[in-house]
Amino acid sequence: MSGRPEDFPEIPQIESSIVRDFLLASEQEIVPKEDEWDLLRYPLVGKSGFGESLFKKFERDATDHTHGYMLLIIKTFPSALGPLRFRTSLQSHEGNALIFNDSLAGVDVQLLHHEERGVVSFTLVDNNDPGSYARIMYADRSYRTIKGTAGFTVDGQAHECDFIPTSSAQLVLLNIARLLSESPST
Repeated sequence: MSGRPEDFPEIPQIESSIVRDFLLASEQEIVPKEDEWDLLRYPLVGKSGFGESLFKKFERDATDHTHGYMLLIIKTFPSALGPLRFRTSLQSHEGNALIFNDSLAGVDVQLLHHEERGVVSFTLVDNNDPGSYARIMYADRSYRTIKGTAGFTVDGQAHECDFIPTSSAQLVLLNIARLLSESPST
């Protein structure tokens, strides 16, 4: 993978459905529905919102990266494994926060949290398609604007691209974050 992001390839060829859905949404701007406006009031990055709620819920599982930064990795498993079944063996094997949700099984969420700024980076990693991820983060040190980056494979080749996370793209991630926060966990 080169260090320089590129233009979008044809979106339908992307193998990861989560990353494809997110990139498709980032190509358009929509007028949110009434219930979606409520979601957009609580952002993924920053002090108060879904990213911060997820981090606080699993803060005990976060890894300290010094200078006020902590990294939390949340792994999703099928509901059949359930919070009670195999919980101890999964947790000792994985060493991260665990959530059980059938539609998101195999997806990891990585939250980079700063003690004063809240969540500064929200990343979805699709383990079903290695190398595929969607991330939104602060674009600069002012912590006022956000940007997006996605990694994916097309015909076995790794690609990375930057994009503007429109409200429709943010809604995709906000809905996933809400699903995760409502799912059974350990």
